[in-house]
Amino acid sequence: MKRLMTLPLLLSGLLFVSTGCPKTTTDTGEADTDTDTDTDTDTDTDTDTDTDTDTDPPVDSEISNMQQYNGYAENDTVTATGTVTSPNTGYGFFLQDASAPYAGIWVYHGSSGKTQPTQGDTVEVTGTLLEYDDLTEIDASAGAINVTGAADVPAAIIVAKADLLDATTAEMYESVLVTIESVTVASEADSYGEWSTSGGLIVDDKFLQDDKSYAAPAVSDTFAKITGPYDYTYGDFKLVPRSSSDFE
Repeated sequence: MKRLMTLPLLLSGLLFVSTGCPKTTTDTGEADTDTDTDTDTDTDTDTDTDTDTDTDPPVDSEISNMQQYNGYAENDTVTATGTVTSPNTGYGFFLQDASAPYAGIWVYHGSSGKTQPTQGDTVEVTGTLLEYDDLTEIDASAGAINVTGAADVPAAIIVAKADLLDATTAEMYESVLVTIESVTVASEADSYGEWSTSGGLIVDDKFLQDDKSYAAPAVSDTFAKITGPYDYTYGDFKLVPRSSSDFE
């Protein structure tokens, strides 16, 4: 049963309601605190993170576009400019236009009397863009090679051996001048002049056969660094040092 409210009790309740009204000010203060905190935190964090991540400049490399077939197709006639990064084998050389992934390519000219530039020459090459045994190259045997000057060879990129052995990352270093560090020889050179490092990276003597100061290392020999273009032949990626000075 509901109890009847007496007059004194009724007046007391009205007084309570009246004096409780100022609590509205306290609630408003809490709303102000929440708004200030949320706005400052979100604005500072989001703006700084996005700005730092998105402003890196793109690499200016036309060879990179050729390697990735960005705007190019196999069998296109192409013209590339850059610096020769290797000795000339008598039938071809490595060419780069930047110190960056994808920025190197093999140029094949054959033995047809074409100009044969040497390491450090800057050249303009015209030929056919193609895949030869899965190696992207410019076949200039029916094209043209013009030496335009000389320049410093693009700096080698230091790459972890694991990245060169990983099929998902190795492709970006094809024909690019790279350096590996902390090398231990794991096998003796075979009849083709190839030996492997711990982990299985193959080192090939493509440019070393006439280097009288080079001798194939023994198992367990160590090097602080080895530098060379990253080649692809006979189904394997291989590091091809250019001279004995590429071993440190």
